[in-house]
Amino acid sequence: MTIEAVLEELAEVDAAALLVEVGAAFQATADAGLIRLEVTVEPGLPRLWADRDRLLQVLSNLLTNALEASPKDGKVLAHVRREGNELVFSIRDHGKGIPEQDLPRIFEPFFTTRAR
Repeated sequence: MTIEAVLEELAEVDAAALLVEVGAAFQATADAGLIRLEVTVEPGLPRLWADRDRLLQVLSNLLTNALEASPKDGKVLAHVRREGNELVFSIRDHGKGIPEQDLPRIFEPFFTTRAR
């Protein structure tokens, strides 16, 4: 993909509204798993230039993973805040985590710790 093609995909994105939108889309999944999903945004966040569809995909994937990793009666926290000149999205679950011996492999294609 050329730099011109990448730049054509960029648009002004309201990060707070996007995270709220993604959270709302996953609320039924959280409810079905008896998981409390909390979405919070720092007030007054600036807009950012991003590929909205890809950012939506990343946030959706992270929420999917967090909800799948959380036990019933668990909690998933989704938050966006400003740190200096950056916007930071965080998705946190209270699942058991990844075993230490598997950490070096987490970016390998198709690697999973889930039972097949």
